Amino acid sequence: MHPQLEAALDAGNGVVLRREHPELAEAIKRACRTGALVRVLNGVHVAGNLADSVEHRVRALVCFDPDAIVTGAAAARLTWWPELPVSTITAYRRPHCQPAKGFDWARSRPEPELVTGNVAVPELQVLDLLPQRGADAVDEALRRRAVTLAGLHRALELTPGRPGNQLRRAILDDSRDEPWSPAEREFHRVLRAERIAGWRTNFRIRLDGHVYFLDVALPDLRLAFEIDGFEHHGSRSAFERDRSRDTVMAAHGWLTVRLSAAQVGGSGPRVRAVIAARATQLRRSFRQIAR
Repeated sequence: MHPQLEAALDAGNGVVLRREHPELAEAIKRACRTGALVRVLNGVHVAGNLADSVEHRVRALVCFDPDAIVTGAAAARLTWWPELPVSTITAYRRPHCQPAKGFDWARSRPEPELVTGNVAVPELQVLDLLPQRGADAVDEALRRRAVTLAGLHRALELTPGRPGNQLRRAILDDSRDEPWSPAEREFHRVLRAERIAGWRTNFRIRLDGHVYFLDVALPDLRLAFEIDGFEHHGSRSAFERDRSRDTVMAAHGWLTVRLSAAQVGGSGPRVRAVIAARATQLRRSFRQIAR
């Protein structure tokens, strides 16, 4: 590769703008023919070994349009969800932008409250992900503490009239008990359908110097329900950690009931029976203590 082109790429962290280096026009063309450079946007090139990098494609976009605001999957991956696959980079840009392969332009510009630099805030990212990923985007963002439910509602208020807002509103309503996984979301629906009261989600307790978060807890009964989705509990270390926690909780009078994701659907009568049995057990214990 041409030495000056290499220096320009180093200075641009893997990105070079043709308009900033007119003297390298021929060198850029040759590098593109050999695959050493890849054209990402008109006049914006990325080093060939970095062309599939979301970070470098976003950098190329911001170089191309300093006013662009990245949102959706690309923004989430770069800020709080690093494992998220990204096929298309979505960005808010001014109207009448030319289409570009691998990019999707959103025309309306969000309120300043929903933007940090060239990236939409996580709340807006999640709203923009909902039409494609559904409630999973909310669950993941809540579990990772990237957003709050109140913040999501605020972002929805600041983006009225958009296509898909009816779906977004319905998903946020279904998220009112702040599930951290699809299985937890389904279990919350079961509890609401059974009209069970007194339960708390992601309940924080501190025992023997350790802090635990219980998927669903009925604190008055010292009863916890743990929803074991394989993606978060499928490793041997997670299995051992959960059992160790159950032992500590039992020593402090807590009963832990574990349900697999597959067992949640239709579990309402069994859950109600467990709660009734636990209440009866505690009443008997109190009566024995009172004698």
